[in-house]
Amino acid sequence: MKVSDQIIQFANFFKQVEKYYKTAFDGVGYEDKLSNDLLHAIEFADNKRERNRLTEELHISRKNRRYYKDVTEELYPVILYITDNEKAINRLTNLLGEVRKAEDYHKDRTYRPRIKKEG
Repeated sequence: MKVSDQIIQFANFFKQVEKYYKTAFDGVGYEDKLSNDLLHAIEFADNKRERNRLTEELHISRKNRRYYKDVTEELYPVILYITDNEKAINRLTNLLGEVRKAEDYHKDRTYRPRIKKEG
């Protein structure tokens, strides 16, 4: 694997973390609202069968919320790092350009003898 490929993977990691964090954070909010709706539905349910069905939905919603919450807790330190080091992370683009330039130079390198003639 080329050095430029590794830099790209590293930079993409930071971009993906921000997307995953936002998705998980939004998921927590969605599941909170769904839980509230389900609690009200349980409160006003007419019979035991309906309450049992709604309770199962609430159980699933709480498990989903826990998953999203765990993801946000795991990614939050990375988000703080990105925020604190935004300039350094943006400089990865410059670094990538310099590394690619060197890789291109090495890829097309030729040698012309100065003393010894071919032939």
